[in-house]
Amino acid sequence: METLDTFYGLVKSKTEVLEMLRAKSEALLRRPGAGTKELDGSWIIALLESPVFSSEYNPDSAQRRFLYSRFIGL
Repeated sequence: METLDTFYGLVKSKTEVLEMLRAKSEALLRRPGAGTKELDGSWIIALLESPVFSSEYNPDSAQRRFLYSRFIGL
């Protein structure tokens, strides 16, 4: 978790990287793929900790609702 916190702390300072992370997170949530089912599930925790789920980064409540609904659908 410490490494993840450090990574997300660095990412928060770069708007273009945050946008890329949001797009990749959204793509993953749309189509998780067969490979994710074989993992231990820690990727889900890492994804939920992502700054793209926070209102600080993503003030658009409709977009956050979409991300959360896709996340819950997993």
